[in-house]
Amino acid sequence: WSSDVCSSDLALPRILFVEAGLELAAQGGIVATFSALGFVPLSWRGLSVAALTYALVTLIVVFGLSLHAPHRHFGIANAVTLLRAGFNALLLAVAGEVLLGGTFALNDPTRWWLTGAAATALALDGVDGWAARRSRMASAFGARFDMETDALFILGLALLLAAAGIVGPWVLASGLTYYVFRVAAWMWPCRF
Repeated sequence: WSSDVCSSDLALPRILFVEAGLELAAQGGIVATFSALGFVPLSWRGLSVAALTYALVTLIVVFGLSLHAPHRHFGIANAVTLLRAGFNALLLAVAGEVLLGGTFALNDPTRWWLTGAAATALALDGVDGWAARRSRMASAFGARFDMETDALFILGLALLLAAAGIVGPWVLASGLTYYVFRVAAWMWPCRF
C-alpha cells in the first residue's frame, strides 16, 4: 500500500490508531479465547499459524490506515471485517495444525463447527460493505481490507479442504490466485 500513501496522509488522528489498536486487541483476544477454551484444540503448530496470521492482519491494518482518510474513527464496518479476519486466523490455524503434523482430528463434529465458522465469515462479508455505506464511512482502506480478508478466507478454505483430504492439492490454485496476481502486479506494474 505504500505507493498509495501521500506524505500529507501521515498526520492521521490519534483516535483512529487508538480505536484500531483496541479492535485488534479485542479480536485477537477472541481468537485466543476460542483456542484456550478448547473450542479449537490446537497444539503449538496451529497456535503459531493463528498468531502469524493475526500478525499479518495487524500489519495490514496498521500500514493501511492512511487510506482511511478523511474518517477519524475505525468504524463498525472495519470491525466486522476484522472479525472475519479472526475467523480466517482460526481456519488457517486448523489447516496449519493438520498440514504441519499435529494431532488435530477433522472428525464430523469438527467439520460441522468449521463449516459454521466459514458460513458465518461468509455471511459477514455482506455486512461490512453495507455498514460502511450506511454509516458513510466507506474508504479505500475499508475496500482494500475487505479484499485482503476475502483472499485470506479463500486461501484458508482451500488449505483446509486440501488438509482434510476432501479435495486434491489442485484446489490451492484458487486460494493462491490473488497472491500470484499481486506478485505479478508488483513485478510488472501497469503503466497508463
